[in-house]
Amino acid sequence: MKNIKKYLNENGIKFEDKNTGSYSAYVKFMINNIIYVITDYNNEYEICTIDRKMVVETKTQKDIIEELQEVA
Repeated sequence: MKNIKKYLNENGIKFEDKNTGSYSAYVKFMINNIIYVITDYNNEYEICTIDRKMVVETKTQKDIIEELQEVA
């Protein structure tokens, strides 16, 4: 999640994360009035809208960042 958080910070996107020490299970943020959640399931990642109308599962953070670039 480190690369995803870095991308969000660099692009001025404020996010909320559930951080329990060194591990963060999810990141929640808003782009264009749509709430997105990125979840880490043991190094498999899922990005979805809060209403789950869009759901994309990937194996890399790079793929998640590419998805973010499309919606931003």
